[in-house]
Amino acid sequence: MDAFNAALQFTLAYEGGYVNDPADPGGATNKGVTQATYTAYRRSKGQGRRDVRFISREEVCAIYRERYWDACRCSLMPAPLAAVVFDTAVNGGPGRGIQFLQEALGYLQVDNAWGPATEERLAEVIREGKAGKVALKIADRRFRWRYGIVATRPLSAKFLKGWLNRDRALKALVQKLIAS
Repeated sequence: MDAFNAALQFTLAYEGGYVNDPADPGGATNKGVTQATYTAYRRSKGQGRRDVRFISREEVCAIYRERYWDACRCSLMPAPLAAVVFDTAVNGGPGRGIQFLQEALGYLQVDNAWGPATEERLAEVIREGKAGKVALKIADRRFRWRYGIVATRPLSAKFLKGWLNRDRALKALVQKLIAS
């Protein structure tokens, strides 16, 4: 299985079916894709609006590849790092995935955007054999991020246990990928 499909398999295991929970600021979501993201995707393909309830598996895969995997340049990363950056992007947006990567890479201005400095620093870390350490830093960073969300948006506390379970499973996946 290629790195994208392995990461996608992990992510989809934690992104359920259709939900529209008032406590979730993302609004209506299906398989982790918000209505807003789905509408923008369909518009970019010259298609009309359709309720996210009816998103197809093919559309989910295309959205995840184009708007998260490719947006965060995950194909440039070893599997452990790609998996954690991708899942972070899906869960918090591509800017957050890049932000957490930039923070973990160090020596960068954190601007939540992919650029030459990010790419150069990533290449350096990979050459040094430190991509696994960076992946684990991001996995650990996610725990602090979750508690920060709950601190600023207390209604989100109902999601905390599930988020932390996902983060623990992601860290375990990263450790397994590093060891293989």
